[in-house]
Amino acid sequence: MAGRGRAGDELVLGPGGQQRHRLAVAEPHDDADTDADHVTEPDGHAYRYRDADGHRNPDALAHADTDTDQPHANESDEPDADRETVADPLPDQHPDAATAAHSRAVAHTLASAAAKTVKLDGVTPRSGAVRPDPTADIDGYLARLGLERPALPDLAWLFAAHRAHMERIPYENLEIQLERATSVDPAEAIARIARGRGGYCFHMNGALGTLLATLGYDVTRHLGEVRGAERDQASTDLTINHQVLTVLCEGETWFVDCGLGDAPYEPMVLRAGTVATQGAFTYGFEPWAGRPGGWRFVHDPNQESFVSMVFAPEPVGVAAFAAAHHRLSTSPDSNFVRAAVASRRDARGTDIVRGRVLYRVDGDGVTKQTIDTPDSWYELLADVFGLHLSDVDAAERAVLWKRVSAAHEEWLAERAAAR
Repeated sequence: MAGRGRAGDELVLGPGGQQRHRLAVAEPHDDADTDADHVTEPDGHAYRYRDADGHRNPDALAHADTDTDQPHANESDEPDADRETVADPLPDQHPDAATAAHSRAVAHTLASAAAKTVKLDGVTPRSGAVRPDPTADIDGYLARLGLERPALPDLAWLFAAHRAHMERIPYENLEIQLERATSVDPAEAIARIARGRGGYCFHMNGALGTLLATLGYDVTRHLGEVRGAERDQASTDLTINHQVLTVLCEGETWFVDCGLGDAPYEPMVLRAGTVATQGAFTYGFEPWAGRPGGWRFVHDPNQESFVSMVFAPEPVGVAAFAAAHHRLSTSPDSNFVRAAVASRRDARGTDIVRGRVLYRVDGDGVTKQTIDTPDSWYELLADVFGLHLSDVDAAERAVLWKRVSAAHEEWLAERAAAR
């Protein structure tokens, strides 16, 4: 999940008690094939931030506010670092020396993990397969993705669906900001997606898992924790703030996650020591020292969001995420409650709005712009993230903008006081 939600005390699994992998996951995504995956919004919309074919308008950030340091999306609890990080210019497919050095750095991080292992309390093994849901609006979901049902549940369709999901279905927490109650029911999330909205990790991966299972894939849900810089990366505890999916397909187990906001763009094979470059960014996998059979996803630091995400191997049902969802969507301490966020990933990078700050993070670095008016803010939600918000009336829009602006001013005051 992404959006800097604050990890809470809803379910902590710790020591004691009794209680799954080749680098080349697939052929690199060819930019020549990207057009089919780009988002096309309804005809007749006046585009400024993104053109009618879904491509980023480079003039939209021509007057970027380079002193705007507000952090962008992730679901960790880390404090926001005042810094500007410019990523190395990494090519999309053929790593140069800078890419190789960055990959070696990620590999070094993987190799230096703690070796301590523990067992997790309170996790009940289940039959792992996610079940199809005949009540879910699968056709509406596929229409949002721009895909037909696969003839067979194969790897090619899985990759196409993952890319389409990252590009077409925005990660967003606007239902929380609107104080509309939601649940972790995948059918509910699928219906919301079919209506033109998105969600955060419990919604995105909840929906995706059910979609894949309904189409014949072997899918498992897992308890996960996204960890920011303030979190002890070697900790063997697990504070639940993320839903993880793994998919067994064509003889391999794949990490499939459209709920982290900015990564990964494509599925990753679960194999110890995996280092994968997707566009300008490099990600890794290692066994998680906190649980035999668990895994640790290592994020690219140039994306300035979170450090890592760990998850347990035990399969769980969606009810296992209900307590975490309740806290993260209602607690005043949760950053999902404190700030509006939306993000959408493409082959080259990520567009993110957090509060009133719009970010573009790609191989050229980080570009930022402060949004000053409600009309511009709602326009960018439509242009960049496909969020036309047809279910939000004028009165609700006014209240939402007031809330977003108040949070922005509070953040500015906190930032000034810290200097």
